[in-house]
Amino acid sequence: MNAPTGTLTGIGEVDRKMLSFYRLRSEMLDCFADVEAAILNYIAENGAKPICETAPLGHKIEAAKKIPAGPHRSKELKKKTDAELFRIAELLTIRADLVHSRMEIAITTSNSIVAIFRNAKNSASDDRAASVFTLPQFRELVTALQTASSSLQQALTKRNIAPSQRAK
Repeated sequence: MNAPTGTLTGIGEVDRKMLSFYRLRSEMLDCFADVEAAILNYIAENGAKPICETAPLGHKIEAAKKIPAGPHRSKELKKKTDAELFRIAELLTIRADLVHSRMEIAITTSNSIVAIFRNAKNSASDDRAASVFTLPQFRELVTALQTASSSLQQALTKRNIAPSQRAK
């Protein structure tokens, strides 16, 4: 008699879930690439001191935060932009784990499939902390990043409306 083995029903389901993890990781990396491009454009368009393209994303975020309000961006718009930059900055640790790790897929003792990311910077340490996600957690993370990315891109491109252009 075969005992139930949890939620997995066969190798096909394992393969499907594994592919889902890889697809979501790719979507997340693409999203961060879009964020980075938007930040670099924002810095260039606002006449800020150019930042080295090879600088870490965190430095680019900080450079974007230093751009002052001006004729095309009110203090209110700057505040909204900085809030969106902060939301993205909160995800940088997870980004680092995704970028600097080999994704490992494991089946837990409860027969759930998880993705494990061990950042290479921790490889020499005995403390091998890792980021571990179930598929629903990973989907939620990607959705949150996509939302933050979209909001950031809108905030970075928004400009004040000149008084002569406002609808009466």
